[in-house]
Amino acid sequence: YRITHTQKVLANLELLQQLSTRAEARAHQIMWIFSFSSLFTLGLLAAATWIIKREFEARERAAAEIRRLNEDLEHRVRGRTAQLVAANQQLKDEVVERRRVEQTLRDSQMKLSGIISSAMDANISVDEEQHITLFNNAAEKMFGCSAAEAIGQPLDYIIPERFRGT
Repeated sequence: YRITHTQKVLANLELLQQLSTRAEARAHQIMWIFSFSSLFTLGLLAAATWIIKREFEARERAAAEIRRLNEDLEHRVRGRTAQLVAANQQLKDEVVERRRVEQTLRDSQMKLSGIISSAMDANISVDEEQHITLFNNAAEKMFGCSAAEAIGQPLDYIIPERFRGT
């Protein structure tokens, strides 16, 4: 019985040794896979870190460029605003000057109109097409028609027919 039992124990020991060898080989495989997996993961992490760093640097460059462009735009806006303020002031000055000149012209026209209408001699003006443009009070008395009737008419309107040819 002891021999049989010893042989069975030896067979079991041999089987256990084989199983132990297989388990050890499997453990080495698992450790190799785990090591490879860890190295692969570390490689992925390193690559991800490099990519993130590049993205961060690119964003920093873009942000710096945006700041530079914004400053440039603000500088241009300030310059253009100054030009517009100056042009606006110049236009205001021109409007004031134009109103002053227009008032002076109206005053001069009123004076001239007063002088012409109170003149004792007939004063008649015509344009380049020989139409009456001015007809004073003395002309109304001399020719027997009102200024409203004469203005806009051809000069022949007030000249007697016998003198029109001359």
